[in-house]
Amino acid sequence: LNMSFNKRFDSILVLAKDNVELVKFGVDAAGLPDLAVGRIVRFNMRAVGLNDAKGIAVDPDSGRLYILNANGTQLVTITPTNTADYDGESAKNGGRIKKINLDELPPGEFRGIAFNPNNGHLYSFNLDNQRLYEFTENGSVLSTYDLNSLNLSNPGSLLFAPSGDATDDPSNMNLFVLEGGQSVVSQSTPDREQLAINTDSVHILPCRCSTA
Repeated sequence: LNMSFNKRFDSILVLAKDNVELVKFGVDAAGLPDLAVGRIVRFNMRAVGLNDAKGIAVDPDSGRLYILNANGTQLVTITPTNTADYDGESAKNGGRIKKINLDELPPGEFRGIAFNPNNGHLYSFNLDNQRLYEFTENGSVLSTYDLNSLNLSNPGSLLFAPSGDATDDPSNMNLFVLEGGQSVVSQSTPDREQLAINTDSVHILPCRCSTA
C-alpha cells in the first residue's frame, strides 16, 4: 500500500516500519529493484509524525512525496532536496514538510493515493462508499467518481501511468489499481469531467462512471 515509483530519481520508495522509516531502492536496467550495496537508502521519518498512513504517491517531475496520513484525514507533502534527501528531520528543519487536513473528504476508510501528472491532482478511494475522490494538494475536492460497479473489496496502491497498449498515445494516462493482490487496470481520462474504467477479472470491462 505504501510503495511508489519515483521517476524523478529513478527509484522505488517504500514507507516501512510503522511509518517511521522510508526506504529508497535504486532500480536496474529492467526497472526492477537493485539490492546492491549502496543502492538502498534508509530515511528516518520520526520527525514527520506519521500515523496510520494509507498510501504514498510521487510527482514524477519534482520527486515531491505525498502521504495519505491518519487514515485518510490528512495529506502530508515532503519536498526532497536535489540530491533526493527525504530525511524527516532534515525536511522538518528545512521547511520542506506540508500538512493539510482533508476536511472536504467524507468519513470512511480511504485506501491508496495517486498523483496524476497530466493535471497535478491527487486521487484516493473511499472503501465505504466505493467512490474515487479527486482533490488538489491543498485539500479541495474537485470531482467524485462512483466505482460501485467494480466491486472493489481490498484496494491497495493506486498509480497513474501510461497505457500498456503500444498503440495508445504515450500521454494518455491510465489509473492502475491493485485489488486483492491482483493487478487491475483502470482506463481513465485525466480531466475532471469523466473517468472511464475498463476491467474483466484482471483487466477492466468498459463502463462509464458517474461524477458528482
